[in-house]
Amino acid sequence: MQADSELLRHELEEARSQLAEASQSIADRDAHIPQLESKIQNLESQITDRDTEFAAVQADREDLAQFKKEAAEAEAEVHREGQAIEALKTRWQQDVSDARSELADAKATSLKQSDKIRELERGYSLKPNPVESALRLEIGDLQAELETYKQQQPATASELPAPADLLNKLKGKRKKSKADLADLEAIVEILEET
Repeated sequence: MQADSELLRHELEEARSQLAEASQSIADRDAHIPQLESKIQNLESQITDRDTEFAAVQADREDLAQFKKEAAEAEAEVHREGQAIEALKTRWQQDVSDARSELADAKATSLKQSDKIRELERGYSLKPNPVESALRLEIGDLQAELETYKQQQPATASELPAPADLLNKLKGKRKKSKADLADLEAIVEILEET
């Protein structure tokens, strides 16, 4: 019986020892819980910060994508405008070329008519009719003005008088002048190019 009692005491001591170890283990775990909670909060805070940073990066990417889209649209618009300007430039160059050709033809025709009139005057001793005389004088005046402009410094577009002003001055000097605004606009364009 005493042996049973010793055995029971020994088991009781062992159980107490295990209980003490278990209590210590629980206490150690309880002591680690605040540290683990602190680590969890730290990690959650880091995750929140990363999420915020990711959202900012995502917003920046979207802004960049929008900027790239707008830049591509602007580039396309500039390209279209450049093509339109080139087409306009080509058309204007053709118009200027045509106007020069017409002016050269008009000069040649005027010279031929002047020579013909002189021939007729010499050959038949006829006086030219007043309209022809006025036209010859007008052509001579315009050619003289053109030569004067060419001899001066190259005029810029801002230094040349407006075609309407030129027409008024011409009408003031020659009331019966046959020149019109379109003629003077063509002359001003030619002068601007020389």
